[in-house]
Amino acid sequence: MKITLVGMGGGTFDSVTMQGAEVLHEATLIIGAKRLLENLPDFCTQNRIAMYKIGEILSVLETTKEQNIVLVYSGDTGFYSGASALCRVLDERHIGYTVIPGVSSVQLLSAAIHEPWQNWNLVSAHGCACDPVAACSMGKPTFFLTGGEVTPA
Repeated sequence: MKITLVGMGGGTFDSVTMQGAEVLHEATLIIGAKRLLENLPDFCTQNRIAMYKIGEILSVLETTKEQNIVLVYSGDTGFYSGASALCRVLDERHIGYTVIPGVSSVQLLSAAIHEPWQNWNLVSAHGCACDPVAACSMGKPTFFLTGGEVTPA
């Protein structure tokens, strides 16, 4: 069984890397959040399962007969991504996989506003506690990754 985790950048197929697009084109099963699956083109397999919880994903991996499985994640698989938790579990179980990163939200914002991001303070407020005042008091631009119940407001 071949397992690949692919970052979908801004969540659309247009922001997937060429390597990610090739893997998605060859997949026999694609697993990911519903909104990501809905943004895949028709040439990708229609064998898709909308899920993102690790326990559910592991159950599918343990029972499926599919041989080329791709898990899609928004953004970059290495920037505050749910992919990191799945990677730890797969490592613990000695299940092989490949990771193909996507373009992160911080990169997309940086390009849109024509500013380099190498000196920004990067903070996740998505699914974890953070202190926005402390983060903004560091004397440099601060980028907050938000989501779910935590909004920019």
